[in-house]
Amino acid sequence: MSMQQFISSPYTIYDGYNLFCPPQRKVNWSHGVWNRQNILRQSYILWTAVQDRLKTRSRLKKINVISDDCCLLCSNHSETKSHIKTWLNWKVETIDVDAILRWIERSKAGRFRKSLWFAVIASTVYQIWKTRNLLLW
Repeated sequence: MSMQQFISSPYTIYDGYNLFCPPQRKVNWSHGVWNRQNILRQSYILWTAVQDRLKTRSRLKKINVISDDCCLLCSNHSETKSHIKTWLNWKVETIDVDAILRWIERSKAGRFRKSLWFAVIASTVYQIWKTRNLLLW
């Protein structure tokens, strides 16, 4: 609903709410990120990774926080999400964590097994990020 339609039609709370708080898109990864088995700090890092908001060196260079975006481990390439996958020697087809979480959500495993896999993914992403930050500091 636009502002003109809002002004010309009779006021309802529903329309007023939708004008100022438009409906958000539904995400498939929320159950995996905010799983009860996850530790909160791991959920937060997983949440930022799913939204592609981790502060990698290439991202920090883009917003002019640092001047050099070389990888801390190899010092040859720019530190991006795909480069982190390279130095981990991952043999997975996708780097998108949300695709992995979506795959787990759609699997035919039981609820407990899914929550366990979500916790494993959250812990893995957190440990990778923690190790990368230990190299920095």
